[in-house]
Amino acid sequence: MIKQALKKYGSTRKAARVLGVDQSTIVRKSQKYNIAISEDFHKIYN
Repeated sequence: MIKQALKKYGSTRKAARVLGVDQSTIVRKSQKYNIAISEDFHKIYN
């Protein structure tokens, strides 16, 4: 579900808003389940 939201909405922040969770939850769960977050996301949020 997270992977699909990231692909569809293009950012962790937008995906989080649609899924009804915090952006940090998306990042944490992505790391936990080895869901790649593109370099573009890292530039924006780091």
